[in-house]
Amino acid sequence: MTKWLVTAVLLMLGSFNGAATAQWKISAIGGYGFDDKMNFNTTDGRYFNAKIKSSALWGGGVEYVLKNNYGLELLYMREDTEVPVDYSYGSELGDSNTTRRIGINYILLAGNGYTSIADSPVQPFGSVLLGIALFSNKNAAEGSPSSSTKFAFGVRGGLDISATNELGFKVMAQLISATQAFEGEFYLGNGAAEYGLDPETNMLQFGISAGVTYRIGFGK
Repeated sequence: MTKWLVTAVLLMLGSFNGAATAQWKISAIGGYGFDDKMNFNTTDGRYFNAKIKSSALWGGGVEYVLKNNYGLELLYMREDTEVPVDYSYGSELGDSNTTRRIGINYILLAGNGYTSIADSPVQPFGSVLLGIALFSNKNAAEGSPSSSTKFAFGVRGGLDISATNELGFKVMAQLISATQAFEGEFYLGNGAAEYGLDPETNMLQFGISAGVTYRIGFGK
């Protein structure tokens, strides 16, 4: 996964070096990710209920415009949040709970498609996102892993607004999934696997964001 991201960056840089009229967009973004829940239950009374709490998102991207209506963007986003977990290893063991502080780094490649509106500075756009999500557990349970790398994908849509040839703005909404992001062992330690409470469930989070874009090569 990391190899094809590096390849995409090299292709983008090669296009920049080889085309004097290349168009680029460099963006800084900030936003908000909403709650996402995960529940796991068994017939013998064991359960694992976790929730990624809503939190701020921030990051940036570098986009090479392939044509007027298409672009390829390397995107980075960061989220620092808390994950409260309620769980039981079995009905005879009682209920427990904990809260983990989690950092998530997204590294994504976005294919952007734009729709032009005649005589308007506004371009609606949609994106397909593919990449990785790097999870770090800041207060990991004893014996549990403190980091985890997962495949991530999603979709995004919004408006790209040109203020001048050099300055633009973006407003957008996104839906991002990380495969098998919730693992009992990652949040609860090795005891989760020992008691058979080690689910692997996808994360699916909705977010909204906005940003400012510096535009290179436009208006020529």
